[in-house]
Formats: sequence, structure tokens, C-alpha cells
Amino acid sequence: MRNCATLLAICILGTAIAAAQDFSVYPDLIVLAEKEGADLGCEPVPDARGLEVLSPVLPRGGHLTLVLVVRAKPGTGFAVDVGLNPKERTPLRLFRFFPGMRYANSSFAQPLQEAPLPLRGRIGEGQRCAIFLLDVAANRDAPLERVKVEPAAWLEGANADTGWSRYPLEVRIGEARSDRETGLEECDAPLESVARAAYLGAEKGCRPVQLSCKATMEATVGSLLTRQLNSDFPIPADRPACSEIDAQEPLLPALLKARAKAARGR
Repeated sequence: MRNCATLLAICILGTAIAAAQDFSVYPDLIVLAEKEGADLGCEPVPDARGLEVLSPVLPRGGHLTLVLVVRAKPGTGFAVDVGLNPKERTPLRLFRFFPGMRYANSSFAQPLQEAPLPLRGRIGEGQRCAIFLLDVAANRDAPLERVKVEPAAWLEGANADTGWSRYPLEVRIGEARSDRETGLEECDAPLESVARAAYLGAEKGCRPVQLSCKATMEATVGSLLTRQLNSDFPIPADRPACSEIDAQEPLLPALLKARAKAARGR
């Protein structure tokens, strides 16, 4: 017969696993994980290997975009917060995305609702999760250091002090990658085409076909990811034009590899 200590350990482990399943943190590129850039959804990513976010590089003047998913039954109360150490070192903005809503035939064009930090809310009726995009920025004069960024979520019914699920990251502030300020942009092309053009420019050493994009003040999944790609893969104007785009190469693993390569080179 198992003793009380063993049973307690099993209960604690089970609670930790359940909490981990209720709260997930992904890089921005998770939006490209589904075929044809499908809507962001509530289901856990079946194979998240390669999508872990542990120690990302954030260049001065750049941005780091994370996707936070809180899963629970409709109507369940929750809270979201982000810890920083050193405090107030990197500006943070939190945006809520509502799954299933479409604008201009794409959920990526949905205007995001900016939310305060910390945030208390409820899972919407007919929904099974709350999805947020967290924008972490670095000022041009930010110290070259490591900053602890810890997204956290709490579900109604859990202990107010110990019931938080936490995802600690060590963000490395690095040198600026471009003299050009990268702002929000919206493009006429599908988000996958924007991402493939960024990859082509970074990996093939050429300048992709110019996409029809314009500056915008409206935060959407598309505009946040476009800014992130421009920040990760700045393309000098003197690069030769690319001759073709290999549309057969799987895009998500290629971008993850290119981003890791860019981070190691700085």
C-alpha cells in the first residue's frame, strides 16, 4: 500500500501536468503551423518540438512576439500576468485574439484588443480558450543583458498564491540588427507569402519580389508577425533580386532554423 507521501507526490505531479496543459506559450511562428495558415485555435500543438521558447534573442529596437493560450471551459475565470526581472526593463503590450472570428476572409486581419497587465477575464461562451499575443520590446539604448520574462496564468478555483502556471524565459538583449525602425505593416499578400519572402531574403542572400505593404497603427496577427519578420530578417536595399521562390520547402521549420542561425550570428 502506498504511503501518504507517495500519494501526495503523485497528486502534486498530476496537478503540475494539468496546469502545464492548461497554459501554453509559443513563438509567433506558431500561426504558420497549420496548413494554409489556418486560424489560431485552442487545440495544443501535437508536436511542439522546435517550438519551445527558452532563451530568445531580442535585438535593441526590436520586438519579440509570443502567443499565450489559456485553456478552460466556457465561462471559467482566469488571470494573466507577466513577471519581469529587472522590473520595467522591457516594454510589454498584451493583445487578445478571439478564435473563430474572421475579417476579410482571414482571422489574421482581425483587429486585436489591447488588454492591461495584469488581466482578469473569462473564457467566452462557446469558446474553449483565451488567446493572447504578448509584444516584448527593447529600446534602442537598452543594456546588453539577460532579462527574465515570465508569462503566467491562473484559472478560477486554483489557489490564489500557488495555483499559477508559469513559463519563465531568459531573453537576451542583443545589438540592433538594422538602423531602420520596424513598425506595424499590413500586406495584400497572404501571411505565408510574407513569411516565405523573409526566409528567402535571409537564406538566399537576395531581395524578394516587393510585396504590397503599408504602415498601419492597427495591431493584428498579420501586422505583428510582419513586423517580427522584418525585425528578424532585415534585408539591405542593395541585395540582388531573387529569381524564384521555392514554394515546396516546408516553411515553419525553415524559418525556425533561419531565426536560430541569425541569433547565433550575433
